[in-house]
Amino acid sequence: MRGLLVLAALLLVTGRTAEGQELVTDVSRSLVELRYDFAGTDLLLFGAIGGEDRPGEQLDVVITLTGPKQTILVRRKARIAGIWVNADSARVADAPGFYALAATRRLDLIADERYLQEAGLGLARLPLRVLDVSDAAERAAFRAGLTRNMAAADLYQQREGAVRLLERRLFRADIRLPSNVPAGVFLADIRLFVDGRMAAERTLDIHVDKTGFERTVYLLATRAPLLYGVSAVFIALFSGWIAGMIATRR
Repeated sequence: MRGLLVLAALLLVTGRTAEGQELVTDVSRSLVELRYDFAGTDLLLFGAIGGEDRPGEQLDVVITLTGPKQTILVRRKARIAGIWVNADSARVADAPGFYALAATRRLDLIADERYLQEAGLGLARLPLRVLDVSDAAERAAFRAGLTRNMAAADLYQQREGAVRLLERRLFRADIRLPSNVPAGVFLADIRLFVDGRMAAERTLDIHVDKTGFERTVYLLATRAPLLYGVSAVFIALFSGWIAGMIATRR
């Protein structure tokens, strides 16, 4: 709560947007360390809204947290002779490795559909590109499959009503990063809507990175794969030799 009060005080010295509104935002942690015992963590995104408080004015806040984009292979299962096997597949480009959306209420009550589509707000509106498939219905099916799989892994989240407005000037939202969250630079985007129009926007960078021994192994595997492979084989052989020596002595 102290952080929210400080942000409210800062609004006294900040400028205003053309709509007379201003946002000051912050996050509880700008660096998330992925250690061997990482079991997930909660991020608190919070801020304050400046400007004149007009009676009857509807204020809404939409927060998105997007991880690094990648190309993901999506496979479709089919039942053949009573056994489920992988059948068709397609690559989905520009897919965020993590995506979370939190809003004060339902998106369709906050802004019109045209804006939501242009801004790509919501799981159903993510600007995903399905490759290798020409049929529109098939592209939609693979897109839905990717969204469903990522949501099942808690990597895609959409929680309308999760942003709390306090006294109409302060807001906060908790976003859960699961244990399988990818490493990279995450972009937190905070939008303020006034009576259905976007009045202000702020962005924050959040770094999710491996540290310690895990980072050394990750960098070795990605930047020097040959050396990583040779080292893995050597470690496996050495471990087997040690285990054999111990078994022989016993």
